[in-house]
Amino acid sequence: MVSKSKYNLSATEMEIMEFLWDTNKKLSASEILKYFNDNKSKNWKKQTLNTFIARLLKKEVLKRRSVERKYMYMPAFPIQEYEARRAQNFLDMS
Repeated sequence: MVSKSKYNLSATEMEIMEFLWDTNKKLSASEILKYFNDNKSKNWKKQTLNTFIARLLKKEVLKRRSVERKYMYMPAFPIQEYEARRAQNFLDMS
């Protein structure tokens, strides 16, 4: 059985990561939540976003830093590196 790649993101996980890559700065969960609820009509609750964040942290594509007692989130690497890792992982699994 082939194991599932940690670089295979769901559509929503990818949407969150693309926003973070485009923004190119550290953001709090509340800032991310506000963006998606205000601009993408998501109507997410805090827990919904936290679930996606936890998955992205586990897949090691998102990193978290504590800044002034608040967690800030940013991509673990640039989108080009993500795409290269994903392609390499796909080749390794074939």
